[in-house]
Amino acid sequence: SKVDAAIALANFIKDNAPLTKVIIHRDRDYMSDIEVEEYKKKVLKAVDYCFITQNVDIEAYFINAEYLHDRYGDKLTVAEASELIENVTTATKEYSIETFINSRIDIANKNRNKEPEKRVNPGKMAYDCRVLYGSDPVRYRHVKRTFKAMKNALQEKKLPLVNLVSDSQYLCDYEFSLFFKEPKEDMNQK
Repeated sequence: SKVDAAIALANFIKDNAPLTKVIIHRDRDYMSDIEVEEYKKKVLKAVDYCFITQNVDIEAYFINAEYLHDRYGDKLTVAEASELIENVTTATKEYSIETFINSRIDIANKNRNKEPEKRVNPGKMAYDCRVLYGSDPVRYRHVKRTFKAMKNALQEKKLPLVNLVSDSQYLCDYEFSLFFKEPKEDMNQK
């Protein structure tokens, strides 16, 4: 699996450069909090830190009103950026929910190999995904589709072209920043 390959690479790096800190990044995708913790537990045996995105994937950090205002300056206020993001999130809602449902069904089917007696209930999964999405659209929106819709909406506003994947103070992930301040045992609860 990809995680096994990442662990093997981390072990190789540690063997050949023992002072190197190894960080594994993984998009959260549609993993549950329990699945995230199980993943971290597995990889933290080999690496110094495991960074898993707060939302579906890394591009989610760029769908951020303060960040957009930072990129566009006075051409786009934080309030305008917030409204634009809310609109594109709404526009991509059904696609996001469909992708969320399909991802959870795929995860359940893969887990079925570990627990064959566990029956997959797609109807309940679809209902649960809709409820979860409704409670936190930012967390569960399909980021790539939403990001593309955001870029299109910005172009429709006739704003100048800017690099929307660029460094900014508004792209900080608090938990990830702690890695650079705290010993790994405190951060990862090894």
